Amino acid sequence: MRNAKCSIDHQKLLTVIGRNIRDERLLKLLRGMLKAGYMEGWQYHQTYSGVPQGSVLSPLLTNIFLNELDTYIETVLIPSYTKGQRRHANPDYNALTNAMQKAWREGNREQYQALRKRRSTLPSREPQDPSYRRLRFVRYADDVLLGFIGPKAEALEIKKQIGIYLDTLGLTLSEEKTLITHATTGRARYLGYDVYIAHSNSQRYDKRRSINGLPMLSVPPEVVQEWKSRWIRNGKPYHRTELLNCSDYDIVGTYNVEFQGLVNYYLMAHDVALKLYPVKWVYLQSLVKTLAAKHKQKVTWVYRKRRVSIDRSQK
Repeated sequence: MRNAKCSIDHQKLLTVIGRNIRDERLLKLLRGMLKAGYMEGWQYHQTYSGVPQGSVLSPLLTNIFLNELDTYIETVLIPSYTKGQRRHANPDYNALTNAMQKAWREGNREQYQALRKRRSTLPSREPQDPSYRRLRFVRYADDVLLGFIGPKAEALEIKKQIGIYLDTLGLTLSEEKTLITHATTGRARYLGYDVYIAHSNSQRYDKRRSINGLPMLSVPPEVVQEWKSRWIRNGKPYHRTELLNCSDYDIVGTYNVEFQGLVNYYLMAHDVALKLYPVKWVYLQSLVKTLAAKHKQKVTWVYRKRRVSIDRSQK
């Protein structure tokens, strides 16, 4: 689940805060801040819900309010949708294991390899074990991600129950963003990352199957395309005219800061180098063309004169 619309009801928020805070002066100050309104186009607008945009207290107030959702999921939903210690063993997998052991004892290497190849396509545990359920969740601000091991029907029940509970808080579940995705065949978007569960039937058993079942983070293709298109015109990278009056050092530094910031954000993705290399190439070509335009030279002149600086900026 992602993005409940946070038009927070002021009275409900003050009620939540007032459970543990008895200082009426502080509550009066918060009430006044919430009701203060805002100026737009030199016109005053009254606020009836939500937290002040841009205020340093806004993230804190939002987290205090959404802690109600955290508590509900932790104390009601997770206990209700968690059962079993571990999945039962897959009988087909165990049967192939026994056959492999027999083939090994008999010295039949060809049969052993054939059985091993067949076994590598099966999970060692029963994936549809009806006696095993798990529900986990993580939230950052109003971005929420839940992971559930179980049938889709129960996932729909969880979504419905969360929607009902959010109604009691005066919040609305964003239907267009609240998606149910099969984690091994699809990907969920969370904080700009694609999240999925790794699965491989590779015959390189020792190198690939060990990742099966692990949650993975990936750079979304849309992010790559958006950053590539920033400095591409008519299918080719182009120079940035707004930097032509800057020094060479500042031009290289600007490109470096922008690209390095992107890389640092997606550093937890397993494919960050593979996915962002095309972006790096576009940035490098745009950088070279910007330096060439500044000095009214060809790009070959830039490579010959500034190769060391460019290489350092891309590390």
